[in-house]
Amino acid sequence: MTTETHIGRLRLTNGSDVLFAGRGSAQSLEQAVRSDPSYAAIASGWATSPLPLRHWAATFGADDLSLDIALHVDDAVPFVTAILPEEADDPLVPIPRLFDPTETAELPRLSFDADIEVPDTPKGTIPVLLDAAAIFGLPERLEGAGLDRLCLFSGAALDELGQAAPWLAALAPDADLLTEAASLDACLGFWPDEDLAALGKHLKRYTKMREADGKWIYFRLASRSFHDWIRLHPAGPFPKGFFRAGKGVLLSQPDAGWMLAHRTPEVAELRHDEFLEQFTRFARMQLRRRFVERAAAAISQQLGEDVSLPRAALHYRVARDAGYMRERALVRMMEAGLRLDRVGLVTTQIEQSSELLAHRTSSDVHRSGAVLEAARRYAGDAP
Repeated sequence: MTTETHIGRLRLTNGSDVLFAGRGSAQSLEQAVRSDPSYAAIASGWATSPLPLRHWAATFGADDLSLDIALHVDDAVPFVTAILPEEADDPLVPIPRLFDPTETAELPRLSFDADIEVPDTPKGTIPVLLDAAAIFGLPERLEGAGLDRLCLFSGAALDELGQAAPWLAALAPDADLLTEAASLDACLGFWPDEDLAALGKHLKRYTKMREADGKWIYFRLASRSFHDWIRLHPAGPFPKGFFRAGKGVLLSQPDAGWMLAHRTPEVAELRHDEFLEQFTRFARMQLRRRFVERAAAAISQQLGEDVSLPRAALHYRVARDAGYMRERALVRMMEAGLRLDRVGLVTTQIEQSSELLAHRTSSDVHRSGAVLEAARRYAGDAP
């Protein structure tokens, strides 16, 4: 028996709506909202009661941006809520921003200056944190170019992880390395200019963080995940003290421009409670999202048509709900579902055939292969 993911719209007491997604029956999910004190105080009812993903797609369309919230669903939490796509703070980041019922307009938050160029400095360079885990051969390239640089790892960590370490370097705004790093979302710039040693001392505080169970982990400040966290969570939480008064952080934008995130003068401090717990959940979602993006691109080539991310997210989550876990199996089931969409069928229908029931005890990889082969025949796509 499978546990389906549902999507709904929760009406708040202020008259606005937020997206809802969770796994379980509609009744159990509605009860979960009612029993959560944070939501009980601000929710007035349902604008759209929770619907299974397929029913939502049939009602609002398989390309509805709301389906993207399916990538946030996690067995570790009963449900998630997110800002409606058309009300997102930053349309350049097509990821639903999770709704925090404890976040209010009065909470201190970052200020953003978007679509700017890298500011000029007297030195002609700005300090940039670069992620060597994403930029091939970064340490050697920095040394070969003779750039002022500083690795945030030292000692044994530098010896063992230097090729994947965070490196601070002084780069010109038009440097090829900066352009490359920006295209990979693998850098953070800092403004105004400051001494690399002083900035490095500040940033080293955030290269390792302690989880709730006491375990220390390395934290990638210059990663795409932290980029998007900053953009989508202007009120935080953030690592304590990361954003300093009078100091800004430059984030690359998809259109090759830059965004400056900074604390306004009246903000004494930003929220930092439970940062790592919330960020880790967000980062897990991003891993799913990148997998789905890659799968959608590959399937688009197979089908000869573009597969939107919402449609891909729909079929990914349906496959996960049905118990398919391995990546190869998930890609096959996503392709099978998309092929069957063309003829008005769904995978659960053809899985009840005697041919496929014979595979019900097989591994998910083997079973998914049989489902995809059958889907091709049903859709008239068999070679």
